[in-house]
Amino acid sequence: MRKLALTLLLFALAAHGLTPTTMTSPVPGSALTSTTVTFTWNAGPTGTTGYGLNVGTTGVGSANLVNIGPLTGTSVTVNFPISSALIYVRLWTEAAAPSSGVCLSNGTCYSANDYTYLGTAANPLTGLACALTSLTADACTVTLTSAAPTGGSVVTLTSQSSAVTVPASVTVPAGSATASFTATVNPTTVTASSGGVIKTATINLEAATAAYEVGVTIVPPTTSPDPVAGYNVLRSSGTGTFQQINASLVTGTAYTDATVTAGDTYQYEIVSVDAAGNKSVPSGAAQIAIP
Repeated sequence: MRKLALTLLLFALAAHGLTPTTMTSPVPGSALTSTTVTFTWNAGPTGTTGYGLNVGTTGVGSANLVNIGPLTGTSVTVNFPISSALIYVRLWTEAAAPSSGVCLSNGTCYSANDYTYLGTAANPLTGLACALTSLTADACTVTLTSAAPTGGSVVTLTSQSSAVTVPASVTVPAGSATASFTATVNPTTVTASSGGVIKTATINLEAATAAYEVGVTIVPPTTSPDPVAGYNVLRSSGTGTFQQINASLVTGTAYTDATVTAGDTYQYEIVSVDAAGNKSVPSGAAQIAIP
């Protein structure tokens, strides 16, 4: 008889609706890197009286590591081992009846959201590959060793060059082992001035058919007391000295360096030359890292 009465109570209260609060930090699906973790969540709906937190390793809803509540605030710092591959977190929202969820005889009801995090035993990232899609963008894919858990897996992204922009992170969806993002190449501008001559050069990292090229675009000054006949492009690799790479004077406003190597870092300078062969001091160097 007790079991029947409880079943009727749950069905009767289900229509009132208690929306469980949602976790904001750490980002669900991300890797935990410390045994001290601060969980933060959004405030619950009107009528919320408290929160509870379960942390475990034996499955969804497990609480063999942490079982704490009721909590009145929207964050809590707890300590637990993170040596497992997957760590399960359940965030409870508590409210007075009538509400949906699990209701006790004292009139308090609970509703929950479940999240999954990666522990130190997980080593999900197994690959990163990028393919050229245009002169200014690459399509990149991250690959995990196995399908991402419930909530997905967050992979942090960084670029080693200021000329290449990537998103801060990409999320591998639950049940998938891959996620894609776009790496965008940004132009770099340098300025040179000498003897009243001012030059601005825009250096773009451009993709060739089977390799990379660096395109230098020169913006001539609007006025100059010493007319410019052309330009020399200087390049150094790593910590080496600058060497002129153009075989003849560049008389236009564009120069393409098609001799760069993937994985190397280059610095470029521009020198302007007048009709008598007089040269300006080199511009400030601009650095480009070839992916």
